[in-house]
Amino acid sequence: MREAQENLEAGKQRNDSLEIDLTTEKVKVETTEEAHKVSQVTLNVAQENYAEVQSTVEPLVTDFGWLQHYGLAHIANSILNATELDRAVVALTMVARAAGHHVGCVECAAHVEDALRTRFGTRHCSVSEGNVSTQPQNLFCTRQGVPFFS
Repeated sequence: MREAQENLEAGKQRNDSLEIDLTTEKVKVETTEEAHKVSQVTLNVAQENYAEVQSTVEPLVTDFGWLQHYGLAHIANSILNATELDRAVVALTMVARAAGHHVGCVECAAHVEDALRTRFGTRHCSVSEGNVSTQPQNLFCTRQGVPFFS
């Protein structure tokens, strides 16, 4: 009987020890489940952030590809080779040349007048005062100043 009691006591101790181990394992499982839930929420947030960044980066990659293909030089060439720009440069050159010619004629006439002490006309100049603008800003203020704007 003593032996049976000792076996019963040993069994109780083992049972208590197993209950403690079982409780410890249950706590570990609960902690692991909570950590799994937290990591699952973190994973979902990370996936949403990745999708948002991907949607932001995708147009940039497309634009970068376009820029590599066409490039800034291509855009600049398109602008600089525009026929409107050519016509504007020609019109500005012609007006500037005419204004310079007229100013030269007037200056020359002034020198002749000083030398001869007489009034010297500028009628012989190919440009008269009526059709030359000596103020370049007028070219851009009115549509009639530059031929391609009219």
